[in-house]
Amino acid sequence: MALKIARAIVSESLGRIVTSHDMLGSDQVEFALAMWDRLPYSIRRLFPVGIGDVAPGPVGVAEILKGGWIVRCPFCSGMEYVAPPAASFLCCSCWNRGVGGKLLAVKFPGVDEQIAIESALLLRPDGMTRDWLHGEGVADLHRQNHEHGIREA
Repeated sequence: MALKIARAIVSESLGRIVTSHDMLGSDQVEFALAMWDRLPYSIRRLFPVGIGDVAPGPVGVAEILKGGWIVRCPFCSGMEYVAPPAASFLCCSCWNRGVGGKLLAVKFPGVDEQIAIESALLLRPDGMTRDWLHGEGVADLHRQNHEHGIREA
C-alpha cells in the first residue's frame, strides 16, 4: 500500500502519469537486471533467466494504477513499473519463471490513445484515483470523471 500511496503522491506532485524512470530511475528491465546481478548465486540458481530472449507469449499488458504505468505479471501476483514505449518486462518477484526467465513483450495503447488516457486521468486531483485498465475506453474515463463531478475543458 505504501508504494501505491507514494506513486499517487509523485503523480500529483509532477502533474503527470509516472513511469519506471520516475519511480526507479531507469528502464524497468535495466532495473530488474541490476537487481538480478545483486542477488546471491544461491537465489539466482533457482530462477533461470534467459536474458535477452523475448518469449513468444504471453504478452504483458500495460495499465495505469494510482497514477503510474505498470505491468502485472501473468505468472505471479507481482507488478512492475514500466515506461512507454517499453518493449519488454521482467518480473522482479518470479523472474518470469513461467517462460524460463525470458522477457515478455509489453502491449501499450497507441500513442494518441495514451495521451487521451493520461489527459483524462490527470483531471483527477487525487492520484489514488488515476487508474486505467486495459480494455477501458477513453469515453469510460470521461464518464467516470463526470460521475465524480470532475469538469473537463
